[in-house]
Amino acid sequence: MKKVFILLLLVLQVAAVAFASGSTEETKAWFNADKAADQSVKYVATQRSATISFSNGEEITATAQYKVNNSDLLTRVITGDKDVFTLLDTYSDGYILTPFEDDIILLDKEYLGKEVVNGINCLVFDCDVAVYESIFFKGKDQGGELLGEDEGETDSSVNIKVYISEIDNTIVK
Repeated sequence: MKKVFILLLLVLQVAAVAFASGSTEETKAWFNADKAADQSVKYVATQRSATISFSNGEEITATAQYKVNNSDLLTRVITGDKDVFTLLDTYSDGYILTPFEDDIILLDKEYLGKEVVNGINCLVFDCDVAVYESIFFKGKDQGGELLGEDEGETDSSVNIKVYISEIDNTIVK
Protein backbone atom coordinates (compact mmCIF):
# COMPACT_ATOMS: atom_id res chain seq x y z
CA MET A 1 0.00 0.00 0.00
CA LYS A 2 2.85 2.35 0.91
CA LYS A 3 4.55 1.68 -2.46
CA VAL A 4 1.31 2.42 -4.33
CA PHE A 5 0.90 5.68 -2.43
CA ILE A 6 4.51 6.74 -3.14
CA LEU A 7 4.12 5.77 -6.80
CA LEU A 8 0.91 7.81 -7.01
CA LEU A 9 2.64 10.85 -5.51
CA LEU A 10 5.53 10.47 -7.95
CA VAL A 11 3.13 10.26 -10.92
CA LEU A 12 1.29 13.37 -9.72
CA GLN A 13 4.56 15.30 -9.40
CA VAL A 14 5.69 14.28 -12.88
CA ALA A 15 2.30 15.27 -14.31
CA ALA A 16 2.45 18.65 -12.58
CA VAL A 17 5.96 19.34 -13.90
CA ALA A 18 4.98 18.26 -17.42
CA PHE A 19 1.88 20.47 -17.32
CA ALA A 20 3.83 23.48 -16.04
CA SER A 21 6.57 23.07 -18.64
CA GLY A 22 3.89 22.96 -21.38
CA SER A 23 3.26 26.64 -20.78
CA THR A 24 4.49 28.44 -23.86
CA GLU A 25 6.19 31.81 -24.20
CA GLU A 26 2.95 33.19 -25.68
CA THR A 27 0.84 31.90 -22.78
CA LYS A 28 3.18 33.42 -20.21
CA ALA A 29 3.32 36.75 -22.08
CA TRP A 30 -0.49 36.87 -22.30
CA PHE A 31 -0.86 36.11 -18.57
CA ASN A 32 1.72 38.75 -17.56
CA ALA A 33 0.23 41.36 -19.92
CA ASP A 34 -3.18 40.70 -18.35
CA LYS A 35 -1.71 41.28 -14.87
CA ALA A 36 -0.02 44.52 -16.04
CA ALA A 37 -3.27 45.75 -17.63
CA ASP A 38 -5.20 45.02 -14.42
CA GLN A 39 -2.69 47.08 -12.42
CA SER A 40 -2.80 50.04 -14.82
CA VAL A 41 -6.54 50.75 -14.98
CA LYS A 42 -6.12 54.00 -13.03
CA TYR A 43 -3.81 55.51 -15.65
CA VAL A 44 -5.05 57.69 -18.50
CA ALA A 45 -3.43 58.07 -21.91
CA THR A 46 -2.06 61.61 -22.29
CA GLN A 47 -2.42 61.75 -26.07
CA ARG A 48 -4.72 60.26 -28.69
CA SER A 49 -4.57 60.64 -32.45
CA ALA A 50 -7.31 59.66 -34.85
CA THR A 51 -7.79 59.68 -38.59
CA ILE A 52 -11.06 59.15 -40.39
CA SER A 53 -10.79 57.92 -43.99
CA PHE A 54 -13.71 58.37 -46.36
CA SER A 55 -14.55 56.22 -49.37
CA ASN A 56 -13.66 59.10 -51.72
CA GLY A 57 -10.06 59.00 -50.41
CA GLU A 58 -10.37 62.10 -48.21
CA GLU A 59 -8.94 61.92 -44.69
CA ILE A 60 -9.36 64.13 -41.64
CA THR A 61 -6.99 63.94 -38.68
CA ALA A 62 -6.90 65.30 -35.14
CA THR A 63 -4.86 64.88 -31.97
CA ALA A 64 -6.10 65.27 -28.41
CA GLN A 65 -3.83 66.09 -25.46
CA TYR A 66 -5.18 65.21 -22.02
CA LYS A 67 -4.08 66.98 -18.84
CA VAL A 68 -5.01 66.14 -15.27
CA ASN A 69 -5.70 69.18 -13.08
CA ASN A 70 -6.07 69.03 -9.29
CA SER A 71 -5.58 65.24 -9.48
CA ASP A 72 -9.17 64.56 -10.59
CA LEU A 73 -10.19 66.97 -13.38
CA LEU A 74 -9.30 65.86 -16.89
CA THR A 75 -9.13 68.45 -19.66
CA ARG A 76 -8.67 67.83 -23.37
CA VAL A 77 -7.15 70.13 -25.99
CA ILE A 78 -7.80 69.12 -29.61
CA THR A 79 -5.60 70.12 -32.54
CA GLY A 80 -6.54 69.38 -36.13
CA ASP A 81 -10.09 68.79 -37.31
CA LYS A 82 -12.30 68.84 -34.19
CA ASP A 83 -15.01 66.93 -36.10
CA VAL A 84 -12.92 63.76 -35.72
CA PHE A 85 -13.38 63.75 -31.95
CA THR A 86 -16.95 65.02 -32.19
CA LEU A 87 -17.71 61.85 -34.14
CA LEU A 88 -15.62 59.57 -31.90
CA ASP A 89 -17.27 60.97 -28.77
CA THR A 90 -20.63 59.66 -29.97
CA TYR A 91 -19.11 56.16 -29.86
CA SER A 92 -16.73 56.42 -26.90
CA ASP A 93 -15.47 58.68 -24.14
CA GLY A 94 -11.89 57.85 -25.15
CA TYR A 95 -11.65 54.56 -23.33
CA ILE A 96 -9.07 52.27 -24.91
CA LEU A 97 -10.37 48.72 -25.10
CA THR A 98 -7.82 45.96 -24.61
CA PRO A 99 -8.55 42.24 -24.67
CA PHE A 100 -7.70 42.16 -20.95
CA GLU A 101 -10.79 44.13 -19.87
CA ASP A 102 -12.75 42.29 -17.18
CA ASP A 103 -16.11 43.21 -18.77
CA ILE A 104 -15.43 41.35 -22.01
CA ILE A 105 -18.20 38.79 -22.43
CA LEU A 106 -16.49 36.53 -24.98
CA LEU A 107 -12.87 36.34 -26.14
CA ASP A 108 -11.34 34.32 -28.96
CA LYS A 109 -7.62 34.90 -29.40
CA GLU A 110 -5.06 33.60 -31.85
CA TYR A 111 -1.30 33.98 -31.65
CA LEU A 112 -0.13 35.37 -35.02
CA GLY A 113 3.64 35.46 -34.52
CA LYS A 114 6.35 38.00 -33.78
CA GLU A 115 6.73 41.55 -35.10
CA VAL A 116 8.95 44.53 -34.32
CA VAL A 117 7.10 47.71 -33.29
CA ASN A 118 9.15 50.88 -32.71
CA GLY A 119 12.24 48.74 -32.18
CA ILE A 120 10.53 46.44 -29.65
CA ASN A 121 10.19 42.72 -30.35
CA CYS A 122 6.53 41.84 -29.83
CA LEU A 123 4.28 38.81 -29.72
CA VAL A 124 1.17 39.56 -31.80
CA PHE A 125 -2.31 38.29 -30.94
CA ASP A 126 -5.52 38.71 -32.92
CA CYS A 127 -8.55 38.90 -30.63
CA ASP A 128 -12.24 38.81 -31.41
CA VAL A 129 -14.35 39.98 -28.47
CA ALA A 130 -17.96 40.52 -27.51
CA VAL A 131 -18.73 43.47 -25.21
CA TYR A 132 -21.72 45.52 -24.17
CA GLU A 133 -21.68 48.95 -25.80
CA SER A 134 -21.63 50.66 -22.39
CA ILE A 135 -17.98 49.60 -21.96
CA PHE A 136 -16.96 52.55 -24.12
CA PHE A 137 -18.46 55.13 -21.73
CA LYS A 138 -17.13 55.82 -18.22
CA GLY A 139 -19.63 55.47 -15.41
CA LYS A 140 -22.33 53.66 -17.37
CA ASP A 141 -23.74 50.44 -15.99
CA GLN A 142 -22.93 47.36 -18.04
CA GLY A 143 -25.57 46.98 -20.68
CA GLY A 144 -26.88 48.19 -23.97
CA GLU A 145 -26.39 46.28 -27.18
CA LEU A 146 -24.04 43.30 -27.12
CA LEU A 147 -21.45 43.96 -29.82
CA GLY A 148 -19.33 41.29 -31.48
CA GLU A 149 -21.54 38.29 -30.63
CA ASP A 150 -23.69 36.04 -32.79
CA GLU A 151 -25.46 33.00 -31.35
CA GLY A 152 -23.07 32.66 -28.39
CA GLU A 153 -19.87 33.06 -30.42
CA THR A 154 -17.75 36.04 -31.42
CA ASP A 155 -18.58 37.29 -34.91
CA SER A 156 -15.31 39.17 -35.71
CA SER A 157 -17.06 42.56 -35.76
CA VAL A 158 -15.13 43.73 -32.65
CA ASN A 159 -11.52 42.87 -33.33
CA ILE A 160 -8.42 43.88 -31.40
CA LYS A 161 -4.86 43.20 -32.45
CA VAL A 162 -2.54 43.41 -29.46
CA TYR A 163 1.26 43.60 -29.50
CA ILE A 164 2.97 42.43 -26.29
CA SER A 165 6.65 43.12 -25.57
CA GLU A 166 8.74 39.95 -25.45
CA ILE A 167 10.98 41.54 -22.81
CA ASP A 168 8.58 42.79 -20.13
CA ASN A 169 5.15 41.61 -21.36
CA THR A 170 3.68 45.11 -21.51
CA ILE A 171 1.22 46.16 -24.18
CA VAL A 172 3.17 48.02 -26.89
CA LYS A 173 0.37 48.55 -29.39
